[in-house]
Amino acid sequence: MIRLIVSDIDKTLLKDGEKSLEKRVIECVRQLYDNKIIFMVASGRPYTDIYTMFEEVTDKMVIVSCDGAMMADGDKIIVNPMNQSKSLSIIKAANELDMPVCVTSQTTTYLKRDNPEFYHMIDKNRNEKITVIDDFSDIREKFLKINIYNAKKDINKQNKVVTRAKDDFNVVYRSNEWIELVAKGIDKGYALRQYMMMNNIDASEVMAFGDNCNDISMLKIAKESYGVLNATEDVKSIVNYLTDDVIDTIKARVL
Repeated sequence: MIRLIVSDIDKTLLKDGEKSLEKRVIECVRQLYDNKIIFMVASGRPYTDIYTMFEEVTDKMVIVSCDGAMMADGDKIIVNPMNQSKSLSIIKAANELDMPVCVTSQTTTYLKRDNPEFYHMIDKNRNEKITVIDDFSDIREKFLKINIYNAKKDINKQNKVVTRAKDDFNVVYRSNEWIELVAKGIDKGYALRQYMMMNNIDASEVMAFGDNCNDISMLKIAKESYGVLNATEDVKSIVNYLTDDVIDTIKARVL
């Protein structure tokens, strides 16, 4: 029997190009809650962004944000933070290569004041709280995630940052424009296992949905794993099933 359903958001619950959730997603969360089935979203997005997206039902679900660096289950918050001094070191290395950075904490996303162009790009394309600071060393919160922007798509610069980062951090996502880092050993699968252990849930009782490389760690845990049709080939190669619609599959299987 399925007790826990975990899903990625972007290009999974949210189909490619969609900016907001369909009402039927919110209704499905309510139905799962009423049927005593736990619904968890696991995303690379910041907590504040996900909370706003699911605001109507946040009391009926579990939120894993920043690729596993934070988990919120009602009032219970678990964070898996980055090492602060090592984080400042990799930020300095990225800045020296002219690659701007944003740092996500539990409450906000921090950007430096000296790069208004980067600020406007983040503010325009992301639905998250932003705090502008003079220096990242001024941050008094725990670092949960670092996003490094490779604006010029310079593969040599990107490789330099990744090579320097991989010993101290988990590179959870990498594209020609972005490098996304969390603490070493942290990913969506780590957070999922944490929750399963705390609630005595077996892998045979878990259903998972995803589309990209940062979903693989949680998809490998679930006995019943699904890749969406637009998933990467790496995801398709490790899941049990493919689906063209997450909500339809949930309704057909458990509701």
